Amino acid sequence: MEIQRAEYNDIEEILDLQYKAFITQARKTKDYSIEPLHQTVSNVQEEFDNGLILKATDDEGKIVGSVRSVTEDNTVHISKLFVDPKLKNCGLGSTLLNTIEAESNAERAELFTNSLCTKNISFYKKNGYTPYKFEYIPELALKFDFIFLEKYLT
Repeated sequence: MEIQRAEYNDIEEILDLQYKAFITQARKTKDYSIEPLHQTVSNVQEEFDNGLILKATDDEGKIVGSVRSVTEDNTVHISKLFVDPKLKNCGLGSTLLNTIEAESNAERAELFTNSLCTKNISFYKKNGYTPYKFEYIPELALKFDFIFLEKYLT
């Protein structure tokens, strides 16, 4: 496996894998409106222009994972961390997370998930993140809280 910066020509492959990875979360929460399922190439191009997108590739060059971030005010905001569902629990997610933290040169990292994704919460805690804020957004009519987690990197 190799971790490197994604390029514009990777966007469609990243989006295909992103859908496969996040459909599981959508099924669990019964919320198919989540952003990762509906992003377009132009949405991801904007993320390229405003932040950092990393990709993990296998020995044949196929993208098997990705993560995104934007750094503001010495905090790296991490989003859309995912790996090929066939490769879960092999350490790739931790490698992507650690790499994007290091690339940011920020003092603090922040990310969020929802309260129904207990495996995600355990994963982030295992990687040094602690919950600091819980948010319920009633207008979304969802049956879970968003959990914001943080990690001090310095």
